[in-house]
Amino acid sequence: MSQQNPTIPSHTKNENSLAEKRSKYANKIGPNSIIRTVEALKETYGIPKTNEILEKVGKSIFISSLPSEMIDEEEFHSLAVGLHNFLGTEQANKILKRSGQLTAGYLLQNRIPKPAQRILGILPRSIGLKMLLTAIGKNAWTFVGSGNYTFVVGKTPQITIHNCLACRGVQSDIPVCSFYASTFETLLQSIIGKNIMVNEATCIAQGNPCCSFPIQM
Repeated sequence: MSQQNPTIPSHTKNENSLAEKRSKYANKIGPNSIIRTVEALKETYGIPKTNEILEKVGKSIFISSLPSEMIDEEEFHSLAVGLHNFLGTEQANKILKRSGQLTAGYLLQNRIPKPAQRILGILPRSIGLKMLLTAIGKNAWTFVGSGNYTFVVGKTPQITIHNCLACRGVQSDIPVCSFYASTFETLLQSIIGKNIMVNEATCIAQGNPCCSFPIQM
């Protein structure tokens, strides 16, 4: 009697595929954080001033060539830190907030299927929120790199990032991870509910152990 190979459940295959990608791209993130930050700079300052800023923060390579594949997480980390040092925290936060909005817009247009967006939007909010945050978590390694994304739902839903990429090595009296806050907020407002707000409550740059993003429903 011939033996048949056991069938591997599809969810197991997907989990194995994700694990392989995480291993292959360890400490790497998608290029959108760079692309959209440069775009936000150009919106705010125009091309000549943006080129000057990129030179000042040691990122002149992005003047003529933007990444199109996975990049070392240090590229975004050093860009964010450079902007805080050169522009000041308040202005850097504005640029990174706009970058997060642009990143979310790209994801909504190109990465999150429209039927899935519609379904999540008509579910009870708590269910749609949990499903969306779970889906984001499966791909979190593409934007938090070696950081750790977690979330809780319920009466006080919240996203938390430990070892946050955007604020490592930064010291500030105010939260500085506006890139993540605005990315999360734009995604949730577009899919779950327009009145949802996401702000950063605690930040590693302030001396806290993690960056936390409460979700106001």
